[in-house]
Amino acid sequence: MLILKNGKEGSEKLMDNLLLRVLSACVLLPIVFFVGYLGGWALWALILLFGAIALWELCRLFNLETSALIPAYLSFLLFLFSLRFPGYLPLELIWAISFLLDALYVILMGGSGRSLKAAFIFFAPSYLGFLLRFIYLLREEPEGFYFLTLFLLSTFASDSVAFFVGKFWGKRKIFPKISPGKTLEGTLASPLGGILGAVVTALIFGHSPWGVIPLGLLISVFALWGDLFESILKREARQKDSSNLIPGHGGFLDRLDSLLFTAPLVYFYSMLFLI
Repeated sequence: MLILKNGKEGSEKLMDNLLLRVLSACVLLPIVFFVGYLGGWALWALILLFGAIALWELCRLFNLETSALIPAYLSFLLFLFSLRFPGYLPLELIWAISFLLDALYVILMGGSGRSLKAAFIFFAPSYLGFLLRFIYLLREEPEGFYFLTLFLLSTFASDSVAFFVGKFWGKRKIFPKISPGKTLEGTLASPLGGILGAVVTALIFGHSPWGVIPLGLLISVFALWGDLFESILKREARQKDSSNLIPGHGGFLDRLDSLLFTAPLVYFYSMLFLI
């Protein structure tokens, strides 16, 4: 009886989590696609907001003190402000300023272990600020809304197929030390979602689906790459989720992890092969 009860409770907990996951997606996705359709300042502001929350989650994972947030956020803001003023803030200048802010922080704060935190402070805004730029740049391309939609749908579909197949049919763990929830079955199924998302987007926008099939496959690979990288960060911090701000999903960093790696992929792929 105890086994049956535990099994029933486990199933109910899983279904409740899946329901929360679906409801959260139903709220967030229309907002993201509507703002993506508007583009410009609206999309820039949304990227800034989501990125700022994700940066807070990332710094919180590694218990950075409040003073360390100042150089981290200044660097992050420079990466995104340069999107609106590209002629005045080249990336070389942004990275140089970020490094100098880091060095100033170490000098002013002093103390043991400060240099390791400085390395993280330099990494965190580069990881989020630099990679998030490609979402905005993708929308600024000719047919930018098409590429943005393809990037979002294909990445979300790849992640969703991997998640649901892994939850219901996954048996063999593929990266138990990095991400215990990842299964071989879910990983092998994820390209189906990536390709389907890319093909459906191409058909909706009146484009040939054949050219986006390789892109859909690559998106599933890069989405897994980004997911595993963030999982390593969470394992290092001994945390399951970056936060609990998005019911059923975890935090904003948990939702952005795959997008951070697939955005530059779609941006450069579209420039080389699809434009």
